[in-house]
Amino acid sequence: MQTKQPNFLFISIDALRADRSSMCGYERPTTPNLSKLAESGVLCTETISTAAFTQASLPSMLTSTLPLSYGGYDNGATGRPPAVFKVMRDAGYETTILSTFPWVNSFFGYGDGLEQEHFLFALNSLVGIAAQRMRSSLQAYHASGAGDSSLIERIVPVIESLFDTVETYCDVRTAQEAINKADMAGERIMRDRYNFDAVKRVVHRHRRELRADVKAYVDTHLTRVPKAHEWVAHEWRYKRSVDALLGIGIRKLGAALTRPLAPGRAHLSEYRSKRYIDGAALTDRILRVLDDRDTRKPFFIWTHYLDTHVPYCPGPGANWKTQAPSYLDALGYDPRTDLSVAVRGAPTTSQGWADWAALYDAAVLYADEQIGRLVSGLKERGLADDTVIVVVGDHGEELGEHGDISHHFRMYEHNIRVPMLFSGADIDATTNGALTSTLDLAPTIAAIAGVEAPVAWEGASVFGSEVASRDHVIAEAFHSGNCLFDARPPYIAVRTSQHKFLWKEYRDKTDRFSPEGLELYDIQTDPQEKRNLYQPDHEALPELERYAAERLAAIPEITSARIVKALGKVGETAVCRIRGHAGKATGGVGS
Repeated sequence: MQTKQPNFLFISIDALRADRSSMCGYERPTTPNLSKLAESGVLCTETISTAAFTQASLPSMLTSTLPLSYGGYDNGATGRPPAVFKVMRDAGYETTILSTFPWVNSFFGYGDGLEQEHFLFALNSLVGIAAQRMRSSLQAYHASGAGDSSLIERIVPVIESLFDTVETYCDVRTAQEAINKADMAGERIMRDRYNFDAVKRVVHRHRRELRADVKAYVDTHLTRVPKAHEWVAHEWRYKRSVDALLGIGIRKLGAALTRPLAPGRAHLSEYRSKRYIDGAALTDRILRVLDDRDTRKPFFIWTHYLDTHVPYCPGPGANWKTQAPSYLDALGYDPRTDLSVAVRGAPTTSQGWADWAALYDAAVLYADEQIGRLVSGLKERGLADDTVIVVVGDHGEELGEHGDISHHFRMYEHNIRVPMLFSGADIDATTNGALTSTLDLAPTIAAIAGVEAPVAWEGASVFGSEVASRDHVIAEAFHSGNCLFDARPPYIAVRTSQHKFLWKEYRDKTDRFSPEGLELYDIQTDPQEKRNLYQPDHEALPELERYAAERLAAIPEITSARIVKALGKVGETAVCRIRGHAGKATGGVGS
């Protein structure tokens, strides 16, 4: 690699499927700009994400550690090896994140690696994050009758953390008000128009109540898992400017009046602005950061595009509804497609499913367009030759292939196979068809920069022999809720070049779709994973079960007895091999 440290523009894209990306062979031209980047970089076509949802996949990717290592993913990067931001900052980079997704910021263990961070997510999403972090514990607490005090001990730190986080969020948003007005005037985070001092007063009152009587607080305010707009958010919803409240009321009234006659139009009227930061607005902010950077240092900028997340709203900002037909038309779809499909629940007809998938593709094209704007922006600033652009999907997306929508924890190919691309500087152009993992992303960045990767990172550079000779990778998570190792079944996917083995201790009670038993698919002959080949005597099982058992044995929170009970002799052998040696194994991708 070059002697001068290159700049890095690191882009993760939510729910980006490899098989719906034209750079990976999809027949519709969904990623023309990424395809051009791939012509001058390394495109990894067989990359498997470590999880099928962002809460688990991003901390794993950014710290090169599997999701269930280090106590699980509930606390982001906290307690894990250094994140890529810390490694790059220590190497002299100016590190900046534009946090569009509230799991990656200084609140969740990334702070000591950051010089700048921009909060570009809605206030209420912090409540949703807290609810997810205590979902299983809270459900178990109320199911225990009198209330299990040990579960209270799990819940309270999450509540206290939420209160701290909201206060900091309010302070940062207040400090960034001017720049946000310039770049984000039409975005939801600005249209909410919160009085942040008033929001903080709501939080202070709740904190006093919590500390006065913890059990009474939980029994009063958290009788069930709250949604993002409930609990404390229900109280601060009115802590806004008068015009913002009036606008909300008018839109709700209009939708209520329209719904009986034109339900599709009513649904669309509620999406005047997107739930997340629009890609065009985010691109504008990235370009501003480039202009305001410290030119004495190389830069390392990360952000996360959400345009490919449900609901699919292809097109810029509040104009997406008028612009979406042009993106559909560019891909060969009917520009008259019913856009309300994107903002409803799961489709119920074959045409609805077709329209749903078409809007997803259009959203991919829109996100790709923003990548093109970034490339142009780098060229205009004379930075293109010295900047490496890294692009990866954090996980995939289900478009009805197994009866579901979005990305609800299941680890089929459409949910975990993603594109991964490194382009720019003096990287030689090639296609890497080896079995790669999103764990490899941070080590590859370090290799390109000439920086030593932390020993505890579990992935490897895609340029190295370890990846070239790898025989399997792992994806894993709990099905939903938080990481209660002692009370919930882990789900593990073992992926080889030919097979996918979906193992679970038993089916989680929150899992509405997965079959009761285990699943085995031949990826080469059945890429859509429609024919479950699992039989106890299948010739591929001994090796695949060994990989799963060894991964379980590397997770200290899962007892040896559970592993042996679930996997018999294979489990016993794995426990002896992994736990019979000195040292604490954390596990990693196969080699």
